[in-house]
Parts: sequence; C-alpha cells; structure tokens
Amino acid sequence: MKKYCPECNAQIKGMKYPQIFECPICSVFLHENRDTKQIVTLLIPTIGMEVESFTIDTERLEILAQAPFYPDNKVGVELDENFTNDVTIGSEFNSPVFTSINKAAFRMKSSLRKYSMNMAEARNRQIALLGSFTDELDTAGVHYHLGFKDTVEIDDIVLYKVAVAIHQQVPFLIAILANSSLLRGADTSFSSNRLIHNGPAMFRAISREKIGAMKTTKPFHELYYSPPKGKKPHTLEIRVCDSNLPEYIIAGFFIIKTVTIGAIAGKKAWEQYNHQQYIQDRLNVARNGMNATIHWNGQGLNVPQYIDKFFKDYKRVIELLQFEKDVLAPFKLAKKGWAMADIIREAYRNIKKKYLKGQKKYILKEFILHLVEAQENNLDGDGLKQFITDMGIHVSPYQDVKLAGEY
Repeated sequence: MKKYCPECNAQIKGMKYPQIFECPICSVFLHENRDTKQIVTLLIPTIGMEVESFTIDTERLEILAQAPFYPDNKVGVELDENFTNDVTIGSEFNSPVFTSINKAAFRMKSSLRKYSMNMAEARNRQIALLGSFTDELDTAGVHYHLGFKDTVEIDDIVLYKVAVAIHQQVPFLIAILANSSLLRGADTSFSSNRLIHNGPAMFRAISREKIGAMKTTKPFHELYYSPPKGKKPHTLEIRVCDSNLPEYIIAGFFIIKTVTIGAIAGKKAWEQYNHQQYIQDRLNVARNGMNATIHWNGQGLNVPQYIDKFFKDYKRVIELLQFEKDVLAPFKLAKKGWAMADIIREAYRNIKKKYLKGQKKYILKEFILHLVEAQENNLDGDGLKQFITDMGIHVSPYQDVKLAGEY
C-alpha cells in the first residue's frame, strides 16, 4: 500500500516506520498508526527566533549599544522577516517560524546578511553578534519561541512535559551558546557576563515547581508562556542564550527541537532535580564555560561528557531528524574545549599582546576590524572554521570529533 505525507502529499518510500519519523520532503513529524496503518501528523511546535545585536560603527571602529538600524527594503526583506528595535540593546531580528533545521540554518544566515547588503558603505553600520561588550546592563540574547500553532487550548500536560524537558537543558544551552566574554571593551575570564550581570533582570531562573504553573510565568523569566494573541499561537519562550553566529543559534535550535520531540514522544523527565544545584550549574557555565561541571539527572559531568550523554540519550530522536552534519560543528568544537566566548576572548587577547599598556583604543580598533571581516565572511556563507581563522585563532582539527562515538 502506498503511503503519503498528509502535509505535502509526498509519497514515502522504503522507510521503516518507527513510532515517529520526519518527512524527508517537508520536515513535519509523522506517526504511523499501528492498527490502521495510516500516517498522521504529530503536533510538533514550530520554532522562531529573536536575535538581538550590538551595532558596529565601521567608520569609527566602535561597538555601540542602543544604536538600532534596519536593512534597506531594496535588499529583499521577505514578508515573514521582521527587523525591529529592541528597547534593551538596539537592533533585533525576528525570524520566520521553522520546523526544519536545515531551512532555519539557511534562512538565519541569509536574513542576518541583509543588515549589511547595499548599505554598509552608505551608513557605516554592521551588527555585532556578541552577548556583551559595553556596559554590564547592555546585553544581547537569542530568544527561542516554540509555537503550538494547531491547538485551540493547549494541553497543560504537553506544555509541562515540554517545558520540563527544556528546563533540564538550560545550563547546557547557556554553555554551548556562551558568547559574552568581553565587557566594557575588555576581556574577562567569564563566558557569559550576560547571565552574571543581567540574568536576574532579563531571564530569572525558575524551579521545576514553577513550571507546574507555567501559565503564571512573567516576560523576564528564563522560560515564559504567553497565550494566543491575534495570529500568535500559544508560545513558550526560552530566553537564556547569548547572541551568537548563525551556527550557534542553530545549535540551540537543535537542542530545543530534540528535547521537545523527545518530551512529546513520551520521554520521561529526570528523577533527580535539585533547584539549588540547578542555579549553581547556571552560574558555573557562565563563569567557567567549557571547564564547568553541570549535572545530568544528578550526575556531575564536564561539558564534553555532557555532550556525549546528550547525543547518546537522545539517539533515537536525533536519528529521525533531517539535518546537515555542519549543524554539529559547535558541539564538536565544544568537545575540544571551545565555545564562541573562548574564540572571542582569545582573539582579543592575541591582539592585546601586540600593544603596550594604555593602548586599549588601538586594541579595540584592531579587534573590531577582525570581527567585521570575520562576521561578514560568515554571513556571506563561510563556515565556523573560517570564522575562527579570520579571528586569528588556531584550533586543532575538530571536524572528525565523534559525538557519543557515532556522529
């Protein structure tokens, strides 16, 4: 009997039917009813992203907060893209919503590139995808929005399961996307100054017990539920991640999508949860980055061990996902001990070594020159490896690093 995807009508050939699988054509998640042999669509939330950024004055070589700008309409801003002003930092990009990892990866680069197309020379502005740089209270983040678009009244049990699954991975998300190692135009030892200095104001931690009353959360909690409004569906927002390159934004997308599907498919929450330990894990990764210890169901692991644990525990879900292997680069780099916070810090320190004490102005200008070129090349299509090279950093080869020995 021929079988078709109920969303795109593509014929599904030669596929073994596990409990859930992803349509290779339209990327929706499907389920085959064992009794009727019919394929039905599973309710998997869409994911949209808000990307906040600082602004680079490319003429004066300065990084600014509260200096928003917008792409020129001539560059082909699409109807599902929104470039706006975030009151806390400056420029903000609101992405379309996605279910496909590959589509999200492609669109994120092409959309952020529009900030500089046909306008860089005329307006001397570029975005700076950093989590911090100027004052302690000037921080830029990436917010993920899970949209439960097909429900009139969201099932509280589903919302709880998904929220708990994501909440468990908050320290991991912070670790992988940490990118705020610079503050007041200088290097620091911390990986996420954004969390340390601005976390309580912008994304306050909540306990698992609070998740049981998810609908009472507020906009500045780390996880926040908002009800439907107009065309906006039931939404769960995750606010903990630093602003970053597209590769890292999609790494966060990958983590969130994986654990969301796991929760909806019936994967159980951890039995071992200690809120004080959770708070400490958040701080540990903000302070120590790749050298931090974080906990998986009560077991303390370093970040490389945690990555392997994640890929092993979610192996069944990850095997179902459609994604290019480049999506895994941030995780492989992390197993080598590098997050973007480390790359940015090391680039700054390498430049600082070339100057005498008291020449911070020149250090900053050279650093910004490197950042402008590296980021521009990245948004033009270069990968993470080339960004690292453009920032003047040497990292031992990481492309063949195995995740849980398999990927």
